Amino acid sequence: MNWVDWIWSFAILAGVISGLRGGALSELLRILGWAVITGVTLRFAPKIQWQMMVTLAAGLLAVAWIIRKLVCLITGKPGLLSRFIGSFLGAARMAALMILLTLGVARLQSQMWYRPVCEESRCGATVMLWFSNTPATNQIQQTI
Repeated sequence: MNWVDWIWSFAILAGVISGLRGGALSELLRILGWAVITGVTLRFAPKIQWQMMVTLAAGLLAVAWIIRKLVCLITGKPGLLSRFIGSFLGAARMAALMILLTLGVARLQSQMWYRPVCEESRCGATVMLWFSNTPATNQIQQTI
């Protein structure tokens, strides 16, 4: 295991802990928020500068956080089953985020040392194998 695999492990663990604390509804709202943020930024990324894209993503993240907090205030504390399901959803959310980051790092610095490091790690090599030359990956890599 190299440092990329350790980052993956800590990210998945953080997702599990987040899901245990917030429950299934909170994780579903997080996933929905990240999906909207990713969709909007990928849609408008070719048309705007990167500073505006980061500002747009941060604004959407803040709105998603406010909505999630309001819904959690209304629904109350999650039960045991909700926390259990939330842990799986949290792990899935962080795995998706790490896939995007791995693809982005491999594309962003492909002429430098990041791509070989991603390919030498177990997680990075799997991501590169599964997602190489797919339409979604090509769009993400063109955006980055």
